Amino acid sequence: MEEGQMILITTHELTEVENMLDEIVFIHDGKLLLTGHVETLKEQTNESLMNILKEVYERASV
Repeated sequence: MEEGQMILITTHELTEVENMLDEIVFIHDGKLLLTGHVETLKEQTNESLMNILKEVYERASV
């Protein structure tokens, strides 16, 4: 894949695609909840993407 190109993947199975991702966007009810580089988010939170997903959506549901 060339620089500047993207593939959009929609899934709840982050463990299946985590190693393919550079950047991630979490959207809920049409609202952008979180976006960032995968490795940066994991380093900042010391969590897996699945745990980050759960936390982001729990906060959005409150």
